[in-house]
Amino acid sequence: MNKKIIWIKKAKCAGTSLESVLKERGAIYYVHPRTSLAELEDPNNRVICVREALFPYGKTPIKQENNVYELNSASTLLYRLRSRAGVPFRPLDFIASKYPDFFYECDRFAIVRNPYDKFISSWKYLKSLQHLSIGEVLKKLPQPSSLHDWVHITQLQTEAISHKDNLVVNRLLYMEMDMDDELRDILSAIGLSDVALPQENRSRRGKLAEYLSPEVSDQIYTRFKPDFDTFGYDKDYRVVSPKDSVCVTAEQRV
Repeated sequence: MNKKIIWIKKAKCAGTSLESVLKERGAIYYVHPRTSLAELEDPNNRVICVREALFPYGKTPIKQENNVYELNSASTLLYRLRSRAGVPFRPLDFIASKYPDFFYECDRFAIVRNPYDKFISSWKYLKSLQHLSIGEVLKKLPQPSSLHDWVHITQLQTEAISHKDNLVVNRLLYMEMDMDDELRDILSAIGLSDVALPQENRSRRGKLAEYLSPEVSDQIYTRFKPDFDTFGYDKDYRVVSPKDSVCVTAEQRV
């Protein structure tokens, strides 16, 4: 098998920027309910992208058990997942369970972001929440039934990169740190060189202090504490970068 990498893509974590570069190179493949091992092993599919809710598939709606994938009006290539059972299809669980040998033989990385910064970015990005105060959003965070909004603002980053409650990445990149060099190292290993990330999809917002009172920051910290603890971020919202970057060696199969 040619060398591959698996990218677990999370909302509001530089995904749009990296995705656009990989699409230009024709190197990205998205996991979907009908993904086969042959597709994963195709030498042209050098970056296997695992997303939560939206992924290119084609122009025919897909039906699988209790899940319905419908054409997203925002793009003819994107489908929004709507779950009849209330439990969405998770590409990460799918690939880790169905093709464990392939999955665990690949390098697996994710980009993480300061939870305060990510929360504010998501709040300012989501049209359904922009008219609310940050306190109002915290009182009534989107639920999985509103999958798009839930993935963007409510879901823990640790949950997004876990399978059966275990982290399954073996490399983390931090948005607050100079991750371009690390990303170039990752991509050069699969033959993608001279990759530069454009700055896309950035929310128009000010500094964290403009939005975070002590009360609000305490609520965000309490709600997203697993992310703060796991990735080494400080409770003090004035400290944006992690105290210590985390070296992840998640090789246990679950």
